[in-house]
Amino acid sequence: LSRVLYVYDITATRFTASVKLNLDMLTTMCRERFYKNSIILTTKWCTIKPGSPTRMAEARQKQMEEDAWKSMIDGGTRIHRYNG
Repeated sequence: LSRVLYVYDITATRFTASVKLNLDMLTTMCRERFYKNSIILTTKWCTIKPGSPTRMAEARQKQMEEDAWKSMIDGGTRIHRYNG
């Protein structure tokens, strides 16, 4: 593997067990030494209307960055938004 792309639906309102399982599998597979070659891609930004829903999605991303994705980000994983 040279790069890992983890896709996350930013419109998801809950951090479900299956999302956690997928993230756990990714972190187990990549380990810290590979985090710098990983990208977390947040999707469905184009489906969010301007205003309050956008702020909620931005808050959700910030929460994920501070909690679930923190160790990966600290290890060099980058976050990108897909607006298409």
